[in-house]
Amino acid sequence: MASTDADFAALSERLARAWASSWSIKDASTFTALCTRTGTWTDHSFRVTRTGTTSLANHYNLWLHANPDFHVPSILSIYPTPQGCVMKYIGKGTMTGDLAGRWPATGKAFEFVGFCEFVVSREEGLIEKLEEVYCRDYWDSRLEGYRSETKI
Repeated sequence: MASTDADFAALSERLARAWASSWSIKDASTFTALCTRTGTWTDHSFRVTRTGTTSLANHYNLWLHANPDFHVPSILSIYPTPQGCVMKYIGKGTMTGDLAGRWPATGKAFEFVGFCEFVVSREEGLIEKLEEVYCRDYWDSRLEGYRSETKI
């Protein structure tokens, strides 16, 4: 789809920015439209991998159920890679719902720095693999008062 390396880098950056924006839209189909039908999302912080449109939508919706106001207010940097790009971002929200029936709601606001690697299909012009990592301890009720205020 992308005819040059510069075109591919621009496409990859647009997809990363659209992923970040999808959290404000609150619609899983907006996110899954960015991915190939067999796309994979690995959330390393929770040690889960989801593959395929339905599974990706379920993962997105589970997160929004637990954190309905979650959004990405800041993209700190995006670096092109031969396969797509890496994005560093700020994620913010409040855990008002349970997460997957395993973690109860805390009602606490949080902010974290996250990193995503986007592997983009040159043929389809869509995300085929997303690798995400961030600190998940921000919401652990045992860490009373913990809030990352990293300013980069």
